Formats: sequence, C-alpha cells, structure tokens
Amino acid sequence: MMRILIFVLLLAGVMLSCSRDSFEERDTVCTSDNFTYQNDIFSIISSSCSYSGCHDGGQNSIGEPRNSYEEWREYLDSGSFQNRTLVIRDMPPQYSPADRPKELSQEDFDILTCWIEQGYPK
Repeated sequence: MMRILIFVLLLAGVMLSCSRDSFEERDTVCTSDNFTYQNDIFSIISSSCSYSGCHDGGQNSIGEPRNSYEEWREYLDSGSFQNRTLVIRDMPPQYSPADRPKELSQEDFDILTCWIEQGYPK
C-alpha cells in the first residue's frame, strides 16, 4: 500500500512539475537511449553521492552506504531515490563538499529519470 502511495505521489509531482516543452524534451531522451547503472548511472552517483560524509560508507557517512547497484536497489525499489532525487530534488544536498555538485545537471536529471522509467537496469 505504501509503495502505491509513493508511486502516486511521485507521478503526481512529476506531472504537475513538467511543462509541455520539458516533457517532450525528456520523452525524446528516454526513447533514444537505454541507460544502465554500469554504463551511465554509476558515474553520476560517484560524482554526486559517493563521498566522505554521505553515501560512501565511511566512518562519517550520514547516509546508508551505497557503493554498488545492489546497495542502491532497495532505495530504488522503495521509491526513496526517486522521491529525494527527482521530486523533492534535495539530492545531492546543498552541504556537499566544494568539489561536488549542489544539484544535478539537467542532463543527469534526464538520464536518471529515463533509467528509472526503464526499470533501472544494471
């Protein structure tokens, strides 16, 4: 039941936040490429999420360690990744180190959106 509620809220948020132009642009991206964790997503996560104090699993990590596809899978299956990254858009956080992005680029956002829509293939 909770998954259905999260999915409905996620879908409503995406639908309400998209303009026709941005939806068409994103849709084009999603139909032209098949994204995978290994080829596309790992590099986005490595540069945005896996650092000391966040999801690297080190002693000072605030978040759960997520250094592999398997470690991200539960977070993806629960809808938490989608909610925090694509709906609320508070990941990566504003307190990220200076050498890390404070927000995803539009290209990274589109790639992550498409990857999730594709069932987040490994």
